[in-house]
Amino acid sequence: MKLVKVLDIANQIEKSSFFKLLDSYSDWLKCANAMVVPNGGSKCINDSMEIKKIFDLVSDTYRDELKSRLDFDPQLLILANIVVRDGNAILERNWLEQLYRDEHDKLAARIAVLSPTGLSDAKARDYRIFRACVAKAYWNDEEFNHAAQITRDEKSILNVLANELEFSYEEMLTLYAAESPLARLDIDALIALLKEAGIGFYSRKNLKIYIPDEVVGLLRQILGIELPNKYLRRILKQLQPSQLNRLLKKYNIVPRCRKEK
Repeated sequence: MKLVKVLDIANQIEKSSFFKLLDSYSDWLKCANAMVVPNGGSKCINDSMEIKKIFDLVSDTYRDELKSRLDFDPQLLILANIVVRDGNAILERNWLEQLYRDEHDKLAARIAVLSPTGLSDAKARDYRIFRACVAKAYWNDEEFNHAAQITRDEKSILNVLANELEFSYEEMLTLYAAESPLARLDIDALIALLKEAGIGFYSRKNLKIYIPDEVVGLLRQILGIELPNKYLRRILKQLQPSQLNRLLKKYNIVPRCRKEK
């Protein structure tokens, strides 16, 4: 669903929060405001088309801010991986909660089978180094009698390391969570995360979360998803088993076994 249509559905509080977020992304947005609000007339905050124009003006900054949030918040990264999938741009409240639980379970399963077996020596070394750095960043606060945590500065260094080691977002998240446990959030906290990041709008009237197509597009750019899942699956089906196995091995992806008919 396009942003304009989502804004038309959103209540005034949701629309106002989104506008304030856009406003925070640009020092010169007030000049744009002056252009879209002539002669002190009705504020553009009430006009979905005008808000969309402002979104287009700050879309690059918007994408950069989203990337920064994903880089520093693993929980938001889990949610982003959910909403970029085909068919998840409009989510029932309970369905989002179930998808999040499923992702948490999959993450725990990936952590449980983390092993250097089957990895190249270089990849096993990279995993070992990254996990050691995450563990040190997480536990070093206890040396000063503080609660174990990873600070923003420490996370920024870990992000650079993960990038230099050419980890995928899934690899980074799995290795990070293996040494820095992620709590399970309740549905209200999940919705709050999506709203604060400017990813989704929540309708209390019909208990649905709406993610605009434009935001899904930005998230896919950030996550390196150039094609929707349905097209990617069609391409992968054309690969030879040996080619597919090389890809799976490079990113340490464990293929899901198909159920026998």
